[in-house]
Amino acid sequence: IHIPDWLAITCLIICLGLIAAIGISQSVWMATIITIIEIGGLIYVLVIAGDNFSQLPSRLPEMIPSFDAGAWSGIFIGAFLAFYAFIGFEDMVNVAEEVIDAPRLLPKAIIIALITSTILYLAVATIAVLSLPINELTESEAPLASIVKASGYNPTLIISAISLVAVVNGALIQIIMASRVLYGMGNTGLAPRALANVHPYTQTPLIATGLTVLAVLILALWLPLVTLAQITSFITLAIFASVNMALIRLKLRTPTIPGAVHYPLFVPITGALLSIAFLLLQSVI
Repeated sequence: IHIPDWLAITCLIICLGLIAAIGISQSVWMATIITIIEIGGLIYVLVIAGDNFSQLPSRLPEMIPSFDAGAWSGIFIGAFLAFYAFIGFEDMVNVAEEVIDAPRLLPKAIIIALITSTILYLAVATIAVLSLPINELTESEAPLASIVKASGYNPTLIISAISLVAVVNGALIQIIMASRVLYGMGNTGLAPRALANVHPYTQTPLIATGLTVLAVLILALWLPLVTLAQITSFITLAIFASVNMALIRLKLRTPTIPGAVHYPLFVPITGALLSIAFLLLQSVI
């Protein structure tokens, strides 16, 4: 369907904003269904192109980077750019008030989601490198579709639908989470109190949701995708560094908190150092 980009973006974001405003249960069910479709799509790609995994033992040496500075600068730039793909796990805490038995379930949910996604990311990245020549892979506008097509299948309809669904899911989750951040700030007096207003029927912060939708719409229409990814990765890494340093201070001041999940001190120290290192390397490179 050939329509202007600005019109497609506007209609999509407004629809997602309405879903987020209707209610948290409806939004979560929608996100769950879409996530299952996403995972199914990645598994579909892995199954279709799975025969290429047999090449891994013989081609593994070529996947090990050399000590050349140019190779490693490319790796770090790619890692920084792709870091935005890992946001979302920490967003769960923004709906902690709407989770049953949050202290027990949220830590497990974050870790399970992180491990599952990492395994899928690594598997798909590996099969991509094994299935297509590097020059063809880098020039492809739809890498997953190219992988399936190279295996002898016509992926146009299925892969296109899954890609659209994936975009919708990421945007919906971020609208929900960002609106809850604004709600929390309004509720604690760090932002205008109006942001903490909850509609009696939908039980959602409509003003906060509306502002979030407006911000997402402006950014989506104004900035190109790569620029948005870079900005998002930079801000996320800065926040991760700050949160880890805050946890270090909390653990030093209050080693144990009744009912809280505990992790060794080296965990936040490692997290802070890695986040700061990525920020510094990106500015240098």
